[in-house]
Amino acid sequence: MSYSRSRIGPLAACDGHWPLVKWRVQSLLLAIAGAAVFAVPAPAQQAAVTISGFITDAESGESLVSATVYEANTGTGAVANQYGFYSLTVPPDSVRLVVQHLGYETAVIRMRPSADVKRDISLRARAVALDAIDVIAPAGTDYVDQTLMSTIKLPVEQVRKLPVLLGETDIIKTIQLLPGVQSGVEGASGLYVRGGGPDQNLVLLDGTPVYNTNHLFGFLSVFNGDAIKDITLIKGGFPARYGGRLSSVVDMTMKEGNLKKFSGKGVIGLVSTRFTLEGPIKKDRASFLISGRRTIYDLLIYPFLPSDSKGGLYFFDLNAKANYIVSDRDRVYLSFYSGGTHFGSRGKSSRSGYTDENRWSLGWGNVTGTLRWNHVFGPRVFANTSVGYSRYGLEVFMKTARSSVAPNPPASALHRLRYSTDIQDLSLSSDVELAPNPRHYVRLGGAFNLQSFHPGVLQERLQDGDAAPVDTSLSAEEAMRGVTLAAYVEDDMQIFGRLQANIGVRAAAFLIDGTRFTSVEPRVGLRFRLSTNTVLKASYARMQQNVHLLAGSNGLSLPTDLWVSATRDVPPQKAWQAAAGLAYRFGQRRYNVTLEGYYKEMRDVIDYRDGEHYFSVTGEDWEGKIASGRGSSYGAELFVQRAAGRLTGWVGYTLSWSDRTFAELNRGKTFPFAHDRRHDASVAVTYRLRPRMELSASWVYGTGRSVWLPTGHFPVQQHGPAPPGALSLHTVSGILLKNAYIYGPRNSSRLPAEHRLDLAVHLHREGRRTRRTLSLGVYNAYNRKNPFVLRLEEEQDGSLVFKKISVFQLIPSVSYQISF
Repeated sequence: MSYSRSRIGPLAACDGHWPLVKWRVQSLLLAIAGAAVFAVPAPAQQAAVTISGFITDAESGESLVSATVYEANTGTGAVANQYGFYSLTVPPDSVRLVVQHLGYETAVIRMRPSADVKRDISLRARAVALDAIDVIAPAGTDYVDQTLMSTIKLPVEQVRKLPVLLGETDIIKTIQLLPGVQSGVEGASGLYVRGGGPDQNLVLLDGTPVYNTNHLFGFLSVFNGDAIKDITLIKGGFPARYGGRLSSVVDMTMKEGNLKKFSGKGVIGLVSTRFTLEGPIKKDRASFLISGRRTIYDLLIYPFLPSDSKGGLYFFDLNAKANYIVSDRDRVYLSFYSGGTHFGSRGKSSRSGYTDENRWSLGWGNVTGTLRWNHVFGPRVFANTSVGYSRYGLEVFMKTARSSVAPNPPASALHRLRYSTDIQDLSLSSDVELAPNPRHYVRLGGAFNLQSFHPGVLQERLQDGDAAPVDTSLSAEEAMRGVTLAAYVEDDMQIFGRLQANIGVRAAAFLIDGTRFTSVEPRVGLRFRLSTNTVLKASYARMQQNVHLLAGSNGLSLPTDLWVSATRDVPPQKAWQAAAGLAYRFGQRRYNVTLEGYYKEMRDVIDYRDGEHYFSVTGEDWEGKIASGRGSSYGAELFVQRAAGRLTGWVGYTLSWSDRTFAELNRGKTFPFAHDRRHDASVAVTYRLRPRMELSASWVYGTGRSVWLPTGHFPVQQHGPAPPGALSLHTVSGILLKNAYIYGPRNSSRLPAEHRLDLAVHLHREGRRTRRTLSLGVYNAYNRKNPFVLRLEEEQDGSLVFKKISVFQLIPSVSYQISF
């Protein structure tokens, strides 16, 4: 398949689009017709019956995502979707359903249906005993049974127990422990998946994209683990229902709220305090969830700061969700997220008869909202329609006001500067799932997406005394708007006894500023069963991405990073990825092992030209400061997971290569990607020592990142006086000189290897109405001095020395939690 783009004029938009629209409509109708063909059961299957319904938690009424249902006599199975709905077509007469989900007792249901049956199923949480041996693998993470590859589901409970920086539960940092995923610098929450950049990850919260996932300059992520119930990471073999990014999908579903009773949780830690409240609005029909998190240290120290000098740094998150069971066939969900980080100060000083008031602030954050309607058309047809909104914005504000102390003559001056940037996303989508017979599971749908880009607006006001203010704007304030139309169809089909396939295609058109970009993206996943517990898998996928991120190269996620649209001069990023692997399970399904190899090629990826950086970019001139090129990555990943029992966790290892090629950079020669790491290993385990005590640990190792360092230097004449404190300035015969540096091939040096050990212990105490947990942890337990940045220093003899600076050495943490 190929990608194309064309220019259209404003008057020819409708006529020019009609052939494309007609072709898209015809393609979609053919896809639906094909799905309808699958939906017509063969004559031998006309007597089959379909059992369908929702699977929920018996105590809370919360839907159980990816719970498994299989008929023991025939071995036919199904997996509950994101909303807990399942549909299973089986022969009539005697039926024995086995229903399983991680952490819940297995339910066995016997029936003799003669017609289609709606059967909702509730599972009870399994009581934890010291000597209990849990032999049920977590639903949805049994890699042998699922067709898709390169897909991992993370148990949320394990995410909450693993040790992390500063004791804060962090979903993104836990994902970094998985094979094929790397962070930026140590402690940061960036994701670099299979050689891709941080902008190439589609992060979804209840189906709505989140554009900036970081607090505190990337050291914490924005996701509150207490509000999340399901986490899925897809690194390759992308199903056709996902689109818009090249490297990964992180799909998170928020909890819906307890339908049975009111409950809550409160946590106090060193960095933040958080709470969660949930309960029924109308028992068994409607519920709510609200969960918040905020830093506390700024509130504690603020009263003790001088009155003429105030400032602080804080972040906050607020998640809220409500759901209503309208009928047996209809459910409505409304979810909301808002969060951000604020950093600023204000002060007042007096001197020489004048009073100066100074204020500056830096703030950034996200807002998302999703309205969703589920409708069950019948035992074999489930539909979901949603409206989503997402916004990420940044604002920098600086103000200096000067006034004279003496009344005669009065004098004043004002300087105010404001910089802002944002991206907004409004979407309407509809998805249909068809389960016509045990051999086919069809998904099809479409989406309309409207995006608005403000790459950067810089406004300045100067006023001297009573004179009229002078206002200037250094970039256009009008937003750049783009429209995306997309449609897809996919079928998870059983071709013959041992061969299962997920085959689909996604078609999309992106229109912006008189330019149209189209893509047709085939997706194929294959699974061949060698034995009951061993399968071979292969996949192929093409992707296109219509947005770019202008980011720094240091691995930190800075708020100054800018989201921009693909344009006529900077086309969308494109990629294809092929992968193959082996999945094996053993130990009564307690262990899963996967070994995968992959190869990915990318086109039209971007980087800054030599001498440019993100501080030199404004909203109008960014296209001239970046270069477009190609990238490739390949490697192998090993993942061993113990999913049940007193000891749970995983071991991961990645061997990988990643590079970039730009005609305008490095003399056109290929060079290593900044986050190219040859070896990356991780171990993450949780052990229940006693019913009231859990131990957890994680250990990581990674080859040092590629860096571009100077290989030599020579003096050049410096015009003007030397800046105070300059390290690289000296004089020769009274002439002020400054070093000019000589660079070799780009990213030809490497930092030292990084590794560390994190530990935590969780102590539980049960009361009549409450459960209390004390968590103690230590980050970097053996105090490894991993390089955070390099500092360039000049010795007395003129030689250059690079000294590494370590930031995150041994850091203890403590938190206290009360649940009721």
